[in-house]
Amino acid sequence: MSLFSRLFGGGDQDSYRQGIALYEQDAFAAAIDKFRIAAQGSRSSPVCSLASFYLRQALINESRRLIRRGEAAAALPHLLEATTKWTRFPDLQFLLGTAQGLVGEWHAALVAARSAGRVNPDYCEARLLESCALQQLGREQECARSLNALLESGRRVDHWLINELSRSNGYDETTLPEELVEHLVQAAGGRSQTEDVAGAASLCRSGRWDEGLQRFGELVAHNPRYADYRVQYAAALFQVGRNAEALVQVGEALDLNPDYRTAAYLRGLVLADQGNLVAARDLLRDAFATRRPVDTTSHEELLMAYLRGVLELLAGRTSAVAEQLAPWPDLAPSFARAELLLAAAEDVQGDIAASGQRLRQLATLWPGDTDFHYYYACHLLRDGRLDEVGEVLGRWPAGGREKTDGYAQLLAGERALAAGKPLPAGNAALRGNASPWRAAALYQTAREAAANQDWAGCWRHSTRLATAGLATQQSVQLQCTAAEQLDGISVVPADWAPPRVTPDVQLPRLVYSNTRHRNADDPRKQIEVRRMVHPTQLVWSWLSPGFWIDPVRDWIC
Repeated sequence: MSLFSRLFGGGDQDSYRQGIALYEQDAFAAAIDKFRIAAQGSRSSPVCSLASFYLRQALINESRRLIRRGEAAAALPHLLEATTKWTRFPDLQFLLGTAQGLVGEWHAALVAARSAGRVNPDYCEARLLESCALQQLGREQECARSLNALLESGRRVDHWLINELSRSNGYDETTLPEELVEHLVQAAGGRSQTEDVAGAASLCRSGRWDEGLQRFGELVAHNPRYADYRVQYAAALFQVGRNAEALVQVGEALDLNPDYRTAAYLRGLVLADQGNLVAARDLLRDAFATRRPVDTTSHEELLMAYLRGVLELLAGRTSAVAEQLAPWPDLAPSFARAELLLAAAEDVQGDIAASGQRLRQLATLWPGDTDFHYYYACHLLRDGRLDEVGEVLGRWPAGGREKTDGYAQLLAGERALAAGKPLPAGNAALRGNASPWRAAALYQTAREAAANQDWAGCWRHSTRLATAGLATQQSVQLQCTAAEQLDGISVVPADWAPPRVTPDVQLPRLVYSNTRHRNADDPRKQIEVRRMVHPTQLVWSWLSPGFWIDPVRDWIC
């Protein structure tokens, strides 16, 4: 499963996976067919939103390739499809107009250029297309005015076309350059600096982080006033955990353009990842208050609404979570992580039935996703619905029982303990030193020993947790009970005292207070300990900033 898909849920549809493989090999024409199939999905095809995004990118990349090869006519069907599906993207209008002009349809090219320009008046490539069309149509005076407007826009955004077309006194009908069409082909299909940015991002996506970051650094050094380059560089730095450097770049971008919402959002994300939830929440609230009406087709808008919702949940304002996500009424099939956030808010509010309904829907819509089956089974465990937990285990996704996963074994262990039965044999494997589930398995074993009145075993396993710095209220209670039962037996040191831990009931309040006020007593470490020892108690995941923010790191790049 790709990291991008992981944020949104499952993503194991064959057409989508095949499309991604072809896309990463630059086989865009073949990838288009695969993404087109996946993008036609409905609730039964939860990757449809991602496939739609990649379909657009594949159509663009294949069209650029054809334009570079002088095959503009072959690019036209791809661009007509793209502009029909996505009507508000000026880059698609620019590419369509370029292909139309290159096959001699300059009137249509002029219409496309002006359509793109209405969306973004400073879109230099659209101005270039307009100038080309006007020149080819014999409208020299208008062409000169368009070129002068291009140069003015280029100065405002520090565009690469300035170096190609700069003229101290501007243009008139007698000084029009003859090579405008060549510049147009270069902008639409050549190796512009914009494509160099795409190349740097591609290196990062393929795991070649050192090369990709070096390429981003060079682009920023050569183009210090390109705010967009700095934001993309910051996103890549954030992806590899270099948050301090990311904040520098995003700060420079905001200095260049204080109204750059993407930069503000990214700064909020980095601050949240650093644990500065107060600053992140305030920054995102300010950006939200001054922005334009919500664009529900924008992935960025949805992602930032999700992040604002996370911060409201961690501040204890659970009712505000639904308010942040209200513009997107049906998130389960398109952005499952946001639907999970809504379920968490309802759970924390005490609306257990509504939360369980959302979790059941997620497990149903994403039949191949282990996580959603796990969360739903944890909900059923808390309600004592052990037969239904068994049903979830019976339809566990393929591969979900592997030891490297551990979800199914943990659930089976909890179900057995709740029913008063011995732990399954798989629990022993989970207790291994290298197992990520070791703490939870030790706690289960200590509980089984207590149920069997094996107090020496209960003491041994609960003490191992305490020694590892993983004591919780519940594990300490087991340890104390074992110590009382073993009173006078040398297995318990004479000077032993119970570890001091924060009571469970206080931890949510500490999280809320820290998110609102950034107190010195940061509860995040204690929350993470409880997630390790009690992973089936979902409240500790709901209250963990990392649980919600870590997946975004993989998506944002």
